Amino acid sequence: MGQETSPVQVHLSLLFSKESAFRAYDEFDISEIQKQDDGSLLVTTELPEDDWLYSFLLSLGASVRVVSPLHVEKKLINYIEEMKKKYFDL
Repeated sequence: MGQETSPVQVHLSLLFSKESAFRAYDEFDISEIQKQDDGSLLVTTELPEDDWLYSFLLSLGASVRVVSPLHVEKKLINYIEEMKKKYFDL
């Protein structure tokens, strides 16, 4: 029987629009949330980097942006492009 390895934790910075602040407060601990001058919220957290992470980020919709790390932002953009092709490049 093989030993399963845990996914690597990734340090994320996510920027939520002020209109979607409730999502930040629903999903993250208050200690991970910093209110910005413009009303947006910066969330700094650590999550496992696996398929679940990208599904979770996609579920947050257009009201959130990955600030860092860059490789997570790029992979998320690739997922979005793949989805777009499935629906619009028939």
